[in-house]
Amino acid sequence: NFQHAVAVTHFLFLILRDTEVLQKLSPHNAFALMLSALVHDVDHRGRTNLYEINTSSSLAILYNDQSVLENHHCATAFLLMQNPTMNVFKNTPIDMRKEMRKMMVSCILATDMSK
Repeated sequence: NFQHAVAVTHFLFLILRDTEVLQKLSPHNAFALMLSALVHDVDHRGRTNLYEINTSSSLAILYNDQSVLENHHCATAFLLMQNPTMNVFKNTPIDMRKEMRKMMVSCILATDMSK
């Protein structure tokens, strides 16, 4: 899981570095994008959405069978960042924090390959 997160984040870094994408992103959006790549599979349990749904797992019930794992990864990442030692947004103005969270949620939920 950790190696996958690093590989995805590294690949995104290469895309940002070697293309003109960074010119179209604000620095805080680029950071949110990189952070999304890093946490997009946090606490992955090695099962698929279909498995979670078919077994009526607690995650499937919690997220109403909708992008179960992606919602879990996203929620877990933001719950972890509530810890003061892990809150990378603690010095970020609230408007910017909301914008970055919105972007991260969108990016992480977009990793559901069935959508």
